[in-house]
Amino acid sequence: PAGLYRATWNGTSLDTPIAVGNNTDVQWVRLEPKPSADEMLLTYSDGTGSIYSYVWDGSTFTNKMDILTGYASAAPAQPFDIAYTQSAGVGFVVWVDTNSTRPKYRYWDGYEWSAETTTSHDHCDLDDARWIELASNPKNNELLLVTFDAATAGSVDVNAEVWSSTLCVWLAGKELD
Repeated sequence: PAGLYRATWNGTSLDTPIAVGNNTDVQWVRLEPKPSADEMLLTYSDGTGSIYSYVWDGSTFTNKMDILTGYASAAPAQPFDIAYTQSAGVGFVVWVDTNSTRPKYRYWDGYEWSAETTTSHDHCDLDDARWIELASNPKNNELLLVTFDAATAGSVDVNAEVWSSTLCVWLAGKELD
C-alpha cells in the first residue's frame, strides 16, 4: 500500500496494517519513544512541503498536529527532527520553514501541543536550510539543535543552539563554521 501505515506486535505476530494520516507522498519519517513510557512521537513530511505529527498513546496515534503546510525543505533533506527531554519527558518537534531564518518548534507536554514558537538564533538564509538534527542530553533535560544549510554553492554552514528546560529558552546560538 502507498502512504504511511502502522502495525503493532502482539507478542507473536504483527496485526493488520492501519493507515496513519491520508498522505500517499511521504518523504521523511521519524518515530521517537518517550523515555520509560508507552508514548511515542511520529512526525513525517510529504511531497507538498508539509509536516505532520502524531502522538502514540500505547494503542493508537492521536493528537494530530499540522506542524507546517507547504514550506518544508524538499527531499532528500530532513526538514524536521524530534526528541524527548530525558527526565521531564516533553516531546519536541523542531523544523525549518523555508520562509524563515530561524527554526521553529512545538512541544508535546503529555496533554496538549504548545503554540508554534521560533528559536532565538538565525540558522540560515531564507529557503536555504537543508538538514536539521535534534538530540537530547541523557543526563538532564537539555536538547541540542543543529542545522546545516548551503549558504553559497559548495559552502555549508553549521549552526547550533541548546534548549534550557530550566529557563524554557534556546541558548548559546552560534554558527560553528
